[in-house]
Amino acid sequence: MGSRLRKLKALWGKKKLSDGKTIGGKGRLTDVSKLTTFYGNAIRANSHNVNEIRQAVWAVWAHTSSTDDEPKHWFCPKGKNSW
Repeated sequence: MGSRLRKLKALWGKKKLSDGKTIGGKGRLTDVSKLTTFYGNAIRANSHNVNEIRQAVWAVWAHTSSTDDEPKHWFCPKGKNSW
């Protein structure tokens, strides 16, 4: 996944998207290595159960795309394992 995201970012580079912004920068595809680490950790921590992997991966996506104006913490773990 990381190599494909890096390739996509390199391909689009400084080209403007339909909204006039580039693919990188705040609120965009920025830290690919950090994202792949989060996904890898979610998979390794829940390798015993496919449904828990699915839940953890969705939690990573929602959490990393969350903002103060639009929080997305529906899938984040509760209790002592909370982020």
